[in-house]
Parts: sequence; C-alpha cells; structure tokens
Amino acid sequence: MNKTQLIQTIVQKSGLTEAVVSVVVDSCFETITEQLVVGENVSIQNFGVFKVVGRSGIKGEPSKARQKRYASFHAGKGLNEKLCETGKE
Repeated sequence: MNKTQLIQTIVQKSGLTEAVVSVVVDSCFETITEQLVVGENVSIQNFGVFKVVGRSGIKGEPSKARQKRYASFHAGKGLNEKLCETGKE
C-alpha cells in the first residue's frame, strides 16, 4: 500500500473528503518526522514506536565523523497480536 492508497482507504472508511484526509495524513507524517529529527521517540499505543537509532563506526573508538542516524520502527503488542491472528488463517 502506498500513500495514495492509504488516503483512499481512510476516505472510504471515514466518509471524510479526500482533501481533509490528505491533510491529516501529511500532518501525521510531518509530525512524526519532526519529532524524530529532534531525537524524540513517537509511541503510538497498540501500534508501535518510531525512534532514532545511531551508530558511529568501530566500537570503543571515538568517531570524529558525524554519527549516522536512522529511523527505526518497533511494532507494539496490539499490532503483533493482529499479525499473529492473521497468520492463523
């Protein structure tokens, strides 16, 4: 599923207009991104946690190079339970 498909699915489920849903989805992604950029985790109960993870090269040696940072997602209990239920079919 891509972003356009996500918006269309939410439109069908919610009855809201595509314009409204598009603004909400964009705002959601923008807010998550902004929080990750400043080093904050974003935790959504029963869904998961988005967080920034970093590494700086060889362990134990101070790195003068800029630390590499990337976003990570850890699925929450509710999402994992849904995935396990789906796998039983």
